Amino acid sequence: MSIDGPADPRAMKVALIGLGAIGCAVLQRLRSVHPSVHVLGALVHDPGRRRECATFGSLDGLLAAAPDLVIECARQHVVAEVGPRIL
Repeated sequence: MSIDGPADPRAMKVALIGLGAIGCAVLQRLRSVHPSVHVLGALVHDPGRRRECATFGSLDGLLAAAPDLVIECARQHVVAEVGPRIL
């Protein structure tokens, strides 16, 4: 997957874990309030589905995009699975 870089090289690169109701709300807020934040995309269980941002089907793909910050917006079982690798 190709990820566009931020327009401002000083922008914080953010990735989301989950893009359900909470993840979409976080994404909207980041885009509307924080112009110095570049959302790389979100880790989702169905990356082929059309979304509001780029998606990753694996944690390896998300981490390869080198986010500065990962925001967890997923269910507990997902956090239990991917959380230790993010920390």
